[in-house]
Amino acid sequence: MFKNLKLFVFALLACCLMLTSCAEEKIYIVDIDKKVDIYFLGLDEADCIVIHAGKQTYIIDTGEKKDLEVILKHLKEFKIKEIEAIILTHPDKDHIGNATEIIKKYSVKQIYQTYYDKGSSLQKELDLIIDSSNVLNEVVKDFVKFGNERIDITIFPPLENAMNSNDSSLVVLVEVNTINFLIPGDIEEAGIQNFLKYGLKSIDVLKAPHHGRNNELSIQLYETINPDYIVVTAAELNKNLQNVVSDKKIYYTTDKEVHFMTDGINLFAK
Repeated sequence: MFKNLKLFVFALLACCLMLTSCAEEKIYIVDIDKKVDIYFLGLDEADCIVIHAGKQTYIIDTGEKKDLEVILKHLKEFKIKEIEAIILTHPDKDHIGNATEIIKKYSVKQIYQTYYDKGSSLQKELDLIIDSSNVLNEVVKDFVKFGNERIDITIFPPLENAMNSNDSSLVVLVEVNTINFLIPGDIEEAGIQNFLKYGLKSIDVLKAPHHGRNNELSIQLYETINPDYIVVTAAELNKNLQNVVSDKKIYYTTDKEVHFMTDGINLFAK
């Protein structure tokens, strides 16, 4: 009798643990035929966004050189062999750091870059590998649009004659039906002013410009596009900006990788 009671109690506890585990596990419901995954990789104040849309993969910025293993690990996990396009928003080391290595290791069809050239060793290495490979290279001067049946990507033309590389950043809009993501590189005051003239409003997910730093037009940008989610590729969003977006969901890539999953109607952050 006592033995049977012990078995009953053990079984009851096991059931409770299973129910607790199930209750804690979130269930995400999306249309698998329309699903797009967008990953903001977990790097230390550097940008690398990887987009998986059906059989195609797109990369926006490539982090710093020290981030190579993180990027390669992600691509290996998804068994990526070919990359449809790499968009390099501007030539700073925390954005173009691994572009050359990715081109060496993968079949890359297309590179998009801004016109600004810092003359750095990283840029020279990149120019050499592009010249010696089959990858197509486009310096963006006007609107560029591409994608597939699941996703539309628009690159906005950069500010002309920018005084620094940050303000020459390409601004990228990623649209999955009704869900959209804005990835504006490191635009500062002049770059924001140039972008605001396009009148874009109501963004679902914003990658905070320039790692969440503040300038005289930052608040206007955040208020104009009114994002629901903000991804900061740094440890902290500027305190003045925190007050403006206190009702938004904010993620930091220094904590961990940030994963958004959408079918163009539903949007989930993981």
